[in-house]
Amino acid sequence: MTKHSLYLIFPLLVLSACTKPAGEARRGSVVEITTAMEGASATKGPLVDYDQSYGIFACLHEDVPTAFEPFKASTYNVYARGGSFNYVADPADGTLEGSASGRFVLTSRGDENESADLYAYAPWVKDAYLNGPTRIPFTAGADVMYAVQNLADYVPGPAPDKKNTGLNPALDTPPLKATFYFRHAMARLVFKFTLKNEPTLYDLRRITVRDNNPAGGTAALYASGTFNAITGTFNPDLVETTANEKVITDPYSDIASATTPMTVSMLIVPTPVSVDDELSFTFTLAGGESFLPFVLKKEHVRHADDTYGFRAGYTYTFNFTLDNYVYFNGFTIDEDWSPADTDLSPEDI
Repeated sequence: MTKHSLYLIFPLLVLSACTKPAGEARRGSVVEITTAMEGASATKGPLVDYDQSYGIFACLHEDVPTAFEPFKASTYNVYARGGSFNYVADPADGTLEGSASGRFVLTSRGDENESADLYAYAPWVKDAYLNGPTRIPFTAGADVMYAVQNLADYVPGPAPDKKNTGLNPALDTPPLKATFYFRHAMARLVFKFTLKNEPTLYDLRRITVRDNNPAGGTAALYASGTFNAITGTFNPDLVETTANEKVITDPYSDIASATTPMTVSMLIVPTPVSVDDELSFTFTLAGGESFLPFVLKKEHVRHADDTYGFRAGYTYTFNFTLDNYVYFNGFTIDEDWSPADTDLSPEDI
């Protein structure tokens, strides 16, 4: 399955480590990191403007990864953004160094036979240092991504694509290389509004999705929890909520016409939907006035395999016409996570 993205391919520097005479072990080596969204061409150069953070865990190599122990504390949850890297300064809580480096370097642990496995996720979270790559904290509304190379069943493709395991900074031929293709873990909901009669102006300020039947059904909304970047799944510690909200603050978000839709997006943790009317959506205007809720039918989230719900990495687009009321005009489900004139900012995605 291929997914595309509007926003993210991280520009990174190509740096080579200094070489040592043959047979002489090194203390460390630069790692050339290539990143992209899954389905896009991997690159070290900038293709788009967005420049989001991501985290890198360098773990002690395991043939069957289970412990994910730090290879070095300084490279366990490194903050990466663009072509710069902030290493961990305080091994007690994961506080970063104040200045960034222009290269990612693995330094040997003293035993030249020890190697490292690299895992990546986005966006970077400080508290992930204490939990490791299997329990990364998140809050509702922000995207969560993981590198597909993290997965146990990932099959490496052509160079420089690889699984990023067994990197030995002392003995491997420099420079070391790592590739991260990022995949979305959230589901994206896109709402498009057009006007029936111009020049009426609707100042939309909030979209709220509510669980109408929290005690029954299968749909669930979550406020927070932890995410496993190794399996690409959410952990059972998810905190349920009866409502998730998207607050709209962009100055252009209240512009709509009969021909050009106003588009607003929100992200939710994937959830099955087994019956009609489990979830509803309320659109609130400036001043607190709300339209009558749009109530979701399970047919609105039906997939080709006859399963129902919001899936990770999918975009669900709902079309409406505004005319004192909200009129539902149909929906689409798309595997692509494309630019699609959304209002997502780099922090959202």
